Amino acid sequence: MGAISNPAVVAELKELQVANRGFLRAEYVLERAKVKSSALHSCFTWDDGEAAERYRLEEAHRLIRVVVALVPELKTEEPVRVFVSLRGDRTPVGGYRAMVNVLADSDLRARLLEEALADMKIFELRYAWLSELAEVFAAMRSVKKGRGIVRQGRAGQSSARTAG
Repeated sequence: MGAISNPAVVAELKELQVANRGFLRAEYVLERAKVKSSALHSCFTWDDGEAAERYRLEEAHRLIRVVVALVPELKTEEPVRVFVSLRGDRTPVGGYRAMVNVLADSDLRARLLEEALADMKIFELRYAWLSELAEVFAAMRSVKKGRGIVRQGRAGQSSARTAG
């Protein structure tokens, strides 16, 4: 489900939030959505068989997204995500690639880096008002300007390029 800007949906969600002392919970939304005249009703799948299948597919996506392992090729002592879904791979049906394959391919690696930079911008917009993160935002802007980006070397080794 993409972003929803339907004013009636927004109004009902705000109404529920106010009615519940400023706190909005999924349970409240679902209960209101059960009423067919609610603007929220059309945001849900009401056929139980179809809803169950969609839920199981979401569980499969969640499983793929959270599986981590030690990956010897990455030479790290911490478990990392085994699979990644690049934006272009998500339509029309979506799919995942092995992280090691993405990092080893210069085009796929560049796409992943582009997505990381976009995610950093979203993070900064979301938390810009937290002064405690000012140094993090400065470092992110530095990376975005091309300084400090880790690039893949010829023999598959990573090398850091620093501002000088």
